[in-house]
Amino acid sequence: MENMEVFLTSLEIVGKTALSGIPVGGTLVTCVWDSVKAHAAQRRLDDWKNIIEDRLFILENTLEDMGNNEMFASAMMRATDIAIKTAESEKRKYLANAVYNSIKTPLDESIFMIYLDMLDEYTVWHIKILHYFSNPKAYKGVDVEKFVMGSAMEPLLQAFPELKDRKEIVHKIVKDLQSTGLLPEGVYLGSTMTGNGMVAARTTDLGSGFLEFVTK
Repeated sequence: MENMEVFLTSLEIVGKTALSGIPVGGTLVTCVWDSVKAHAAQRRLDDWKNIIEDRLFILENTLEDMGNNEMFASAMMRATDIAIKTAESEKRKYLANAVYNSIKTPLDESIFMIYLDMLDEYTVWHIKILHYFSNPKAYKGVDVEKFVMGSAMEPLLQAFPELKDRKEIVHKIVKDLQSTGLLPEGVYLGSTMTGNGMVAARTTDLGSGFLEFVTK
């Protein structure tokens, strides 16, 4: 018991040691990696377990059903890997939706894994903006009657006022979504159009499928 207390005290001391006080040559990196696993990675794994349990708890499937479902197995392993890599708890919720949907999805596994790859690559803001473009008129804060002429950027910033001073990020996200075919090509964020055009739905079939995959 005494030896265990000494060991735990030593771990606590090491954990509070400044990086400049740890020898280089591999020791520093090992200590940093051990700290990441013991803290950030564990917190993310715990959060993921809670989220995925809440999502799967309502199922009537047996453990044997789940264990024999190849699509679910692939989704669970891939999503868990992504969940541990991201700091965004909201992204883990999208991942949990994907795992849940894998149980009865009609999609081929190749398409399913492409969607998971996109979810791995994209930030929460990518998904929020894609979701916005699926139906801009439905978003709280978007005053449809106000728009006569302008660009699609104006109502988007009404929906997400926190992006008002980060328009370059919005442009980057839209280009990312266009490059993978989730949004159609075009410069509608900077083009002048009618009021109806400013709040028109723009997601492609692929984009709509992706949203259904991660948000329902």
